[in-house]
Amino acid sequence: MALRLKRDVINTTYTTESPILGQIILEPRAPLDISQITITLSGTSISRKSGSRQSQCHQFLRKQQQILPQYGQFGFSKSSSNSNSLTMGAKAYVFPFSISFPDGSEGYQAYQEDALQGKTPKASDLKQFQKSTFFSSQLPPSMGNHASNVEIIYSIEASVTVDGIFKNVIRKSQPIKFCPVASLAQSHSQPLVRLQEVILQGRCKDEVKGSTSTTAAYQVSVELHRGEEITLGQPLPLTVNITKVNSTNDDIMLNDYQAMLIEETVNRVGVKPQAQRVFRILRTVSNLNIATGLADKPPGMMTALTSDSWGEHFLPDTITPTFEMYNITHSHRLEVRLGFKGGSKKAQTRIVEVQFPVKVVAIASSDS
Repeated sequence: MALRLKRDVINTTYTTESPILGQIILEPRAPLDISQITITLSGTSISRKSGSRQSQCHQFLRKQQQILPQYGQFGFSKSSSNSNSLTMGAKAYVFPFSISFPDGSEGYQAYQEDALQGKTPKASDLKQFQKSTFFSSQLPPSMGNHASNVEIIYSIEASVTVDGIFKNVIRKSQPIKFCPVASLAQSHSQPLVRLQEVILQGRCKDEVKGSTSTTAAYQVSVELHRGEEITLGQPLPLTVNITKVNSTNDDIMLNDYQAMLIEETVNRVGVKPQAQRVFRILRTVSNLNIATGLADKPPGMMTALTSDSWGEHFLPDTITPTFEMYNITHSHRLEVRLGFKGGSKKAQTRIVEVQFPVKVVAIASSDS
């Protein structure tokens, strides 16, 4: 018997808002007694220890739907040998299905092995499901491959139970991609702010003593005005506020800008956790020469610089969103470096470097 699993859309990444639609196609070469047809949606995490064959495999999602016998009204005859099965002749049969991702992990642990030998297990290979104490409010995104230390795999599997002298189960599976999404109407989080002072050697008139010192001070505030969440495919919500601290006669200029995202994956397999970091330069610009215009302003005056100054840049869709599970944590930090110059006698450069712990999320498209 030939068994085929056909999805309506092949090259796509599914979300909690996009069900998996498809067809299970059976083509018996001779009459067969079929007692059950099911479709199973599975999610599995694999943690591999570097330089070792030690691995851990956990199944955090297993959702099954029965396709047959509810399709018995389609003209199949009851088997005379087994009243719980249906006899299918030698022709093609098509069974449509629709299965959706749940909002969160069901917390199943499949098994652990010391050696997976670099293989990716199928859903049918995961045996003896046991409830785990781990529960996640959100499913993790697909990531990695058979050569990486961390792999998150999703798949659908069609299974057909054939009755007879020896009961046989025929299976067909396909890997799929998944990414969790957040609602467009996100809650308003408190902005994240980092403060630093920029000190330059310049002219600063003391209004009380009437003397001139050589310190020019500005306060630089870097703000993520949507809180810790940054969104894939969206501009970085960053603002730089510059406040004049004293009565300096020298302006300060923004000359350099760099935004970098640091991804860290912590894999807790074995005794000692392993961490891997990926550094992604989001944008680097030099020789901006953007004056703040605060030289002739009184202390306390502020000016704000936005992406209009250094060029709007978007968070790439290829970045894996932030998540945490039983033995895997995938986190992000945003590092912003600003180069300022100013001073009365010669150009002085001061570097402001700040970091934010951020949560990378994907949002549902408007047409989903």
